[in-house]
Amino acid sequence: MVLCTVIGIIVGVMRLSNHKLSSGFGTVYVEIFRNMPLALLLFTISITVGNTLPNMADEFDIAGTILLSNQGIFTPAIDPGLLFIAILVPVLAKAYTTYADRDGFDDSDEGVRTRFRMWVGVFAVATAISLSNGWDVPTIWKRIPASPGSWVVEGGFEITLPFICIIAGLTIYTSAIVAEIVRGSIQSLPRGQIEAGISLGLTPFQRLRLVIMPQALRSMVPALNNQYMNVWKNSSLAMVVAYNDIFYINLVIVNKIGKAVPTFILILITYQVGSLVISAIMNLYNRRVTRVQI
Repeated sequence: MVLCTVIGIIVGVMRLSNHKLSSGFGTVYVEIFRNMPLALLLFTISITVGNTLPNMADEFDIAGTILLSNQGIFTPAIDPGLLFIAILVPVLAKAYTTYADRDGFDDSDEGVRTRFRMWVGVFAVATAISLSNGWDVPTIWKRIPASPGSWVVEGGFEITLPFICIIAGLTIYTSAIVAEIVRGSIQSLPRGQIEAGISLGLTPFQRLRLVIMPQALRSMVPALNNQYMNVWKNSSLAMVVAYNDIFYINLVIVNKIGKAVPTFILILITYQVGSLVISAIMNLYNRRVTRVQI
């Protein structure tokens, strides 16, 4: 959801740019991926990535720490306890800034620079904490040297190929729809708002951040709510690129428990609870955005 939102906002703003290359790229991106069936897009990405990445025997490593192959990506693993503390640092920093901004946020250039330097420091501290105990680097070796296969990867953290494909497919497809939502919400604003920002001497980025986006959010959030729930529900299309894994897991569950129906009921409940949580969070944010009358 974060990736599709960031990419969607960037592409949506690019479509409104006066630069022909930027607007043309945004238009082509939206028109191609928005009108492509998601299942076909996932299948295409799966085949492309699977044929592009090397075999396990010819794996490609980055700086000797990250292994790339058509079986997945193996990255160094970080201690879970330190990772939790590292995540807690920016969360506490956000809580502090929210409390400090209760009387208003300093939108001046100096205030923005100060806030940027603070967040750089926060993420630097979080990174130092997470890496303070080192990391577990993945290593590859052969269980049976004479066998052409039997490669084993020990240590590290594995990102499977189906997971990469489903993330890439959902991000590309949904970001194209989010881009249209952003473009439509910005164009629905009165022209006078933009002209007022120009008359105040604001730069294009300042007009976008201080004038355009805060008002466009009022019409943008309800539509984004639907798209976020679609992302959650469309994740079930992982069956297209991970049928073998899902079938194997389901087979193991049935053999161990002996009851297939409760398993599928649990999956249905998971999707239902996820949709309700997303809807509740977005409705809460929508009430916060529309609290101030324009």
